[in-house]
Amino acid sequence: RRLRPLKDVLDKRGPGRYHLDHRGPTPDEIGKNKVPTSLRNGWLGTMFEPLTNTFAIPRYDEIDPSLWISAPFILFFGLMLGDAGYGLLIMIASSVMLVLSRYSPALRMTAWMGFLLGLATTLSGIWMGAFFGDLIPRVIMGRPASPLFSVTFFGYHMPYDTLSDPMLLFKVSLYLGLAQLNLGIFLFGIDRLLKKDIMGFVKGTISWMLIQFGAVIFVGALLIGWWELDGTLTAVGGVSFILGSVLLALESKGMVLFDIEGYLGDWISYTRILALGLSTFGLAMAFNIVGRMLMDINVVMIPFVVLLLILLHVFNLLLQSLGAAVHSLRLQFVEFFGRFYEGGGIPYEPFGIERIFTKKVPQKRGSRRNEDVS
Repeated sequence: RRLRPLKDVLDKRGPGRYHLDHRGPTPDEIGKNKVPTSLRNGWLGTMFEPLTNTFAIPRYDEIDPSLWISAPFILFFGLMLGDAGYGLLIMIASSVMLVLSRYSPALRMTAWMGFLLGLATTLSGIWMGAFFGDLIPRVIMGRPASPLFSVTFFGYHMPYDTLSDPMLLFKVSLYLGLAQLNLGIFLFGIDRLLKKDIMGFVKGTISWMLIQFGAVIFVGALLIGWWELDGTLTAVGGVSFILGSVLLALESKGMVLFDIEGYLGDWISYTRILALGLSTFGLAMAFNIVGRMLMDINVVMIPFVVLLLILLHVFNLLLQSLGAAVHSLRLQFVEFFGRFYEGGGIPYEPFGIERIFTKKVPQKRGSRRNEDVS
C-alpha cells in the first residue's frame, strides 16, 4: 500500500541508486508474534486506538477491537453519567479544546471523544429528565415533585424517572450487557474462522449459542413466564444446553461450570450502569435539597446558594465523570475483551518524526529549508 509513495520518493532523491524489495510475513513469523502491528481504522475507530493499546496492542493476526468498543464505551458512559446539564458542560469544554488544538491531532481526537461522551450524556439526561439533577423543578420552580418536562412519543412517556422505577434501567443494563458479551463471542468465532480453526469456532462460539438457547427456553418458562414448557420445548432446550456444555468442556478442558459461572458474573457486572446512573442523580438531588433549604431561610442567601451549587455540581461532575469513565472502560477491558481478545502485539514504528505541537509547512520560494510553526 505504501510502496508506491516510497518508490516515488526514492526515484526523486536517488534514481538508479537503490534496490527496493518486499515480502509478506511468513506463518512462522506470525505464529511467533514477530510481525509488528499497524492499526488502520476509520475516524471513530482511530479515536479509541489509545484505549485498546492501553490494554494491549493487537497481534498481527488478531481482530482490532478499537471500533467495537467505541459505541459501547460512549453509550455506557452516557447512561452512567446521565445528566443533560453535565453533558452540555462536557460538550462545551470539548468544543473549546477543539478550537485550541489546531496543530495537535492527538488532542483533537481527545476533544472529539469528549464531545461524543458529552452528547451521549446529554441525550441520556433528556431521557431521564435530569438537568443538574432536579435543579429546575426543586430549586428554581420550587416544585420538586414535578418532572423537568412531560411529553409522549408514540405512546411512550418521557422523561423516565430512575428513582421511582429503577428496574427499567436495570433491564436495559442487562440487555446491553448480553448484547456486548455475545458480540465478543461472535468476534471470537470470526477470529477462529479467519485462522481456519473450525473446531475452535464450534467449541468457542457455537457452544455458547447452544447453551444460551437452551437457557432461554427454561428461564423464559420457569422464571419469566413467557411460555409454557411442554415435552418438545423441554427436549429441545435440554439437548441444546447439554450439547453446548459438552462442546464448551472440550474448549475449556472440563472447566465448563466455571466458564458458565464466569459468564453470569460478567453479565451481572453490567448492572453497574444502573448503580452509577442512580448515584449521579442522587448526589445532585442531595445538593439541590441543601440549596433549596438555604434559600427558604432567607432570600439574601440566594447569591451564596448559587455559588455553593456551582461548586457542588462541578465536584459531582468531576467525580461521576471519573467513575463513569473507569467503569465503562472496565466493562470493555474485563467483560468484553475477556470473550475474544488477547493482545500482546508489537507496535509498528516507522522511521520519521512524530509531530505534536508543530507542523511542516510547504517550502517558500527563496527559502532553503522548510520551517516549523507552533
